[in-house]
Amino acid sequence: MENIIIAVMLLFLTGFAPDKNRTDVSLKWKDSSTQVSEIRSESGNLFKKLAHHGPAIENEWMSVRIYFDKRCALDVYNKQRPGLELAGASWYPTEQQQAGWGSDQYKVGQTIGLGGVRLWDNGKVVRLDPVSMRTARVRKEAGFSQIEMFSEGIPYKGGTVDVLIRVSAFTGIREMKVEAFALCDDPVEFVTGINYGRPRKHSKAIIILAPGDFTRKMWRHPRRPSAPPYFTTPTTLLKR
Repeated sequence: MENIIIAVMLLFLTGFAPDKNRTDVSLKWKDSSTQVSEIRSESGNLFKKLAHHGPAIENEWMSVRIYFDKRCALDVYNKQRPGLELAGASWYPTEQQQAGWGSDQYKVGQTIGLGGVRLWDNGKVVRLDPVSMRTARVRKEAGFSQIEMFSEGIPYKGGTVDVLIRVSAFTGIREMKVEAFALCDDPVEFVTGINYGRPRKHSKAIIILAPGDFTRKMWRHPRRPSAPPYFTTPTTLLKR
């Protein structure tokens, strides 16, 4: 079994009270207030039918969602102040909420996103698509939370492979952990990274040069350039 771990680090670690879970998850249908633990689709595409386009997870400093479509990309929601916001903002704060709230300021588009996972075959990137089934799951435990995207029956190197992507958030820790598992007997190669697009007037791209290197960036929301900048975000890539 192959797996990679991508740690998205925000500043440093901090202490926490073990009896209070300061993480959260969200998975629900669009325009519904009812949270569910699992949603499945044979088409593999519920992007337009789910709130925040797929399962979402947060700690006090950031949120991450996985797109429920052929991209399975990871998108990031950064915050201007520590706290949990998914329940109140559902990823998209209203105009009245904007002051002091976080925002979706990372442009994913058709890229792999920040720390997204795809397959690698002879120098080519292979999407986790088409699938025979795609399943999103969320869980919240005493001191941590997790979201998963499980893609089954992906064509790969003359056969098929099932791939599980899991994102974990831990109380009191500013990092989230991304894991990818190939559920098969044959060797599998993964590819990951962060997107690199055309620089914007108010936002520059991040580049990871090599595993272990650090790149720092101060983000501003491209649609609200006059707003205060978000947290400085060093990002590192770890493999094993």
